[in-house]
Amino acid sequence: MKGNLTKQRIISKGLALFNRYGIKGTSLSDLMAATQLEKGGIYRHFSSKEEILDGSIRYYISLIEERLAKVTDGVAHPRDRIIRIIESFIQIAENPVVPGGCFIMNLAVDSDFDDSGTHPLVLLSFKRWERLFVSEIQNGIKKGIFREDINVKDFAALAICSIEGSIVLAGVYPKMSSSRVVLNHLTSVVDSFLL
Repeated sequence: MKGNLTKQRIISKGLALFNRYGIKGTSLSDLMAATQLEKGGIYRHFSSKEEILDGSIRYYISLIEERLAKVTDGVAHPRDRIIRIIESFIQIAENPVVPGGCFIMNLAVDSDFDDSGTHPLVLLSFKRWERLFVSEIQNGIKKGIFREDINVKDFAALAICSIEGSIVLAGVYPKMSSSRVVLNHLTSVVDSFLL
């Protein structure tokens, strides 16, 4: 039990550090200081910094999925479910899971400067997000609530790009109210899907 708690503490502290300083900018000494563990204490649970990063990404994804489950619980109408999902993602700017914005987006940007490319779990996360929007819209089409001619992948791309952009702008230029603008725009797009 104590080992699991220590492992979770390393992942949680690693998540905050990776989100703030990036992959290369987070050192083992940073992890040691944040967790108050010696090098051996960290390596007892993880074989490398990359393994801690993997655990941090998986943990972040699980936290986002918990948020989504809470906001969509008991919501049956496809339009309302999609709006709740959009609102939940946009809330990352105002009520972040971890300080510093969207961890997945930050890692994607961080990988632009890394020769190894985008982390596979980052790509997986964006694909899961895309599938979520596609699935919700297809469910609305199947139920006869949405039009059949919707390009679901285009909407998913528009939603993801808009939401991520609003999160970034909220951090650097909060007076723009980008979150509210994006929410209103995406809501009008979803409403245009209704029969």
